[in-house]
Amino acid sequence: HPGTAVVREWTTYENAGTQDITFSAAGFLDMLLMSEDCKAGLTFSHFTGGKAYDGAQRLITEKVTSNYTNTFAGTASSDHLPFMILYDDAARHGIFFGWDYLGPWAASLGATEGASFQCRLVLAGYTRTLKPGERFDTPRVFTGCFTGDLDDMGNQVLDWQYQYLWEHKHTAYFAQPQYAVDWPPPWVSTGGGEENWGCRLAL
Repeated sequence: HPGTAVVREWTTYENAGTQDITFSAAGFLDMLLMSEDCKAGLTFSHFTGGKAYDGAQRLITEKVTSNYTNTFAGTASSDHLPFMILYDDAARHGIFFGWDYLGPWAASLGATEGASFQCRLVLAGYTRTLKPGERFDTPRVFTGCFTGDLDDMGNQVLDWQYQYLWEHKHTAYFAQPQYAVDWPPPWVSTGGGEENWGCRLAL
């Protein structure tokens, strides 16, 4: 996205052979980050999901040691919000990444022998058979770098969204899951806005 420090990408899988091929756990992000910073120590931040419980949608920050590993798995946005941050406190710069997907996913993250930080996103539990010539695209993922603190990062993300994605912020585009959900009473018909919003996020 010109004028920003954000890149949006995805992976296309295509069967270029002559026989059916079955894909499972298809990856849509795989990168090694901040090698020199990782040696000095980083912080890794993520958000809890949108379920209706105390502790939902909170920022969790962990120290990245040379042996740090973590595997996240869930369904955005109920278990974990699809947005993560890697930050160097001393140098005051970092990298953020997120993805546009409401189905099951898994993220394997960790320091690689203290030399770099690996981020990998896969479609958890997803299996698809492609006939010769068929193809499919994975969900979109965005990555960006920032300087300053988390407020600076948040402003940068919002500026990018308003500049490039504003036309997508309507019901015909955003948050359409590929599985059926219901909006049963009393969740929608009663309660205040906060209760309804919490229920919608959980569903």
